[in-house]
Amino acid sequence: MKTISIDHIIQYLKQWFTKDRKRIFFITLLVGLLVHFELYAKELLAYDGYWHYGTFLAKGWEISLGRFLLPVSDLLRGTIVVSVLTTALSLICIALSAIFLTETLKMKKGYLKILVGILLAVTPTISLTFMYPYTAFGYSLAMLFSILSVYFLNKEKNKKNIIFFLFCIITTLAFYQAYLCVITTLWIITYFFKIIEEKVTLKEFLIDLFLIIIGMVLYYICFNIIVNLFNLSITDYSNGSSIFRVSNFKKFMAIDSKYISYILSVLFYR
Repeated sequence: MKTISIDHIIQYLKQWFTKDRKRIFFITLLVGLLVHFELYAKELLAYDGYWHYGTFLAKGWEISLGRFLLPVSDLLRGTIVVSVLTTALSLICIALSAIFLTETLKMKKGYLKILVGILLAVTPTISLTFMYPYTAFGYSLAMLFSILSVYFLNKEKNKKNIIFFLFCIITTLAFYQAYLCVITTLWIITYFFKIIEEKVTLKEFLIDLFLIIIGMVLYYICFNIIVNLFNLSITDYSNGSSIFRVSNFKKFMAIDSKYISYILSVLFYR
């Protein structure tokens, strides 16, 4: 069995971090730091962003909301809540997200890849995320793993890629369930590209949809196990205790129903 050492990991990262990826990463990071300078320099907060100094470690309340990995992101930043630190860490996640987003969309032209990174760094949604410094890093990790989910979903359907996909979708939802919309939207966008290139089949679409549902179910199972381990109850905040009712599945499917209907019509027509 091949042993994995620190040297092997460093060597792999050097090979992975190509010139093209470095360009996307550092431009996205630099633009993000410049654009959001006033936000983190003046510690600007959202109207309900109450914690922006000292230390913060997510506990029972956040776990009961279904965001049971937020304590992990808090520990990764040493529980320190300082806008400069949380914004910098979050932008590193956004810069990595930009790399995987361009590769998920199979973008070829360098200037388009850079443009995607810049747009991702300056979007108002990201700005609002940074205005919650005590959760910004965790939510940025959710962004990264949501894009990684689709990245692995679009790869060859072997055991390794399916496991990576399921791990990423569970991790995404465990940081913040709202990033499910990033997964579904990006997944649908990739199918529009496949339709244009005529590289899509109904079987592939249904397998992908099935895997997304499996990922959601596994997340819910993990959530319930952790809630029971910590002797907590699922909160009613934003209907958290009823999130997996059939009526809510219908609402979820209705979000992108028009797009899904279009894709299915194209598949059946073909």
